[in-house]
This record gives sequence, C-alpha cells and structure tokens, in this order.
Amino acid sequence: MFLHKKRFTKEGFLPIIEVECYLMIRGFLVFKKCVFIFISMNLFFFSFAGGKKDVEEVSVEDLKSWQETVDLENKKTGKHNVLITAEDMGGNVTHQGPFNIFVDPESDRPVTMIVNPRENMRVPANLNIVGSCVDDDAVGSVHIVLDGDRENEIVAEGKDFWSYYLDTTQMEDGPHEIIVYGIDHKGIVGREQKVVWHLDRKQPQIKIDSHEMGTLVSKKVKISGTVADGNGIESFYYSLDRGENYMPVSIKQDKKTKLWHFSINIDTQKMDDGAAIFWFKAID
Repeated sequence: MFLHKKRFTKEGFLPIIEVECYLMIRGFLVFKKCVFIFISMNLFFFSFAGGKKDVEEVSVEDLKSWQETVDLENKKTGKHNVLITAEDMGGNVTHQGPFNIFVDPESDRPVTMIVNPRENMRVPANLNIVGSCVDDDAVGSVHIVLDGDRENEIVAEGKDFWSYYLDTTQMEDGPHEIIVYGIDHKGIVGREQKVVWHLDRKQPQIKIDSHEMGTLVSKKVKISGTVADGNGIESFYYSLDRGENYMPVSIKQDKKTKLWHFSINIDTQKMDDGAAIFWFKAID
C-alpha cells in the first residue's frame, strides 16, 4: 500500500490518494484504487507511459472508488510508468506515483525444471523422471517428449511436482533425450527444457570373427573381432594367463555399423602346445 498526503494550513487540504492494490494478469494490468476526498473533486485521472511517444491517459468516472484496466497486449517489453493525478474544485492538484511497471511477456509462461535425470547421467535400469513446474496462475499439465517422438507425447503425473516412470527394458543402450514443457490452466505453453541421459543396462558384447572355438592354429595367427555397446567402448584388453594380466588392444569404430573392431597378432611358437584360452575384457 502506498499513501501520499499533503496539507496546507491556510489554503486547506489537497486531495488525498490512497493506492489500494495493483495486479498483473496476462495481457492486462489491473489497478484498484480508493480516493478519499476532503474537498469536492473536479477531475481525477491516471496516465500510463512507456516513453514520450507512448502515453495513455484515462479519465475516471466514479471519483470515490474506481478501477481501471490497461491492455498490455501491444505494449513494448520493458519499463513503463503509472502516474495518478487528482484535482479538486479549488484547482489543487496532487499526484501519486509514478509507479514502475515492467512488461515482460515471458514472465507469464510456466517454468519447468527436470530434477532427475541430470545431464549425461548414466542409468543402468528403469528411470523415474521427476521435476517441478511453476506458474503465476496455475499449472494445467506437464508434457514429456521422449527421443523426439512428438506424436506420442506423455502427460506426466502431477503438476507443480510431476513425475513419470519410464520402463527402459525395450530401449537401446546409449544416449536418449527428454524434453519437458508445462501448460498453464489458460493454455499458455512454457519454454521447453531438455536433458540427455545414457542408458547402460547391458555389458559390452564381444564377438570373435576370425576363428571358431577349438580351431587348431600354428606359427603366427591373427585373431580379430568386434565389440558392441550403445555407449561406446572406452578400452579393450586381452589376457593369456586366465585374467591375471591384461594387455591393451587398439580398437577402431566403424561409423556406419557403430561396431568397434580389434585385431591381435599372436606368435604360437612361443606358447606351449595344447589348449590355449584367450580372455577378453571391454570397458564402455
């Protein structure tokens, strides 16, 4: 509440303006005022200004208690001023304000936040997508888009605090995208929030292409194969002593198939005759 009062001991009282409240709603700025008059009023009006060339004056019909509405739909974004003026029958004038009003169309959009998962988070199982949504009016619904599938948007459970349980058993390992946005109860759509997370349910799959199990070999041989993992391969190793010692192997990815290829040259003349077991280890 703002109260502005002036008094003169000889000339009497100036009009007193008391500001009761003002509200911001979508597209309009609503002012509610009360005027307490000690001398008969001659004129009462308020002006809304967004610059020298953008001044709107409104005269008030009911001088005792009044309410006026200013349409902000076509007003420029930024700071505007509201000035209230009252004049009594004796020509005495008093002002209330100016009050600064900031016009920001974005401020009326719902604001959505994704709490879980975090950006680039590794998820080894099913995923509970959780977040919040805030709106100055009221949240109507929260919508989720998985991996860009706009035709099958999901409406989350809850509004201010929302969630959705995602079953990942039929999804491929690797990066996935979640887009979330809110809609308020008037149908205004908020800005989208996006997060990329990584599903990692499966272990890397190793396949030997050059030899079958139990193949007889001699002299120098080349063992080759592929490694697959939706999240990529960080490193690859092999062991000839049942996993006690591992030696690193260089790998290269085929961009088309997404498979990682490896090749190992082994001199069997340095090994004992009989069965030999190769151990392989891949880290995604």
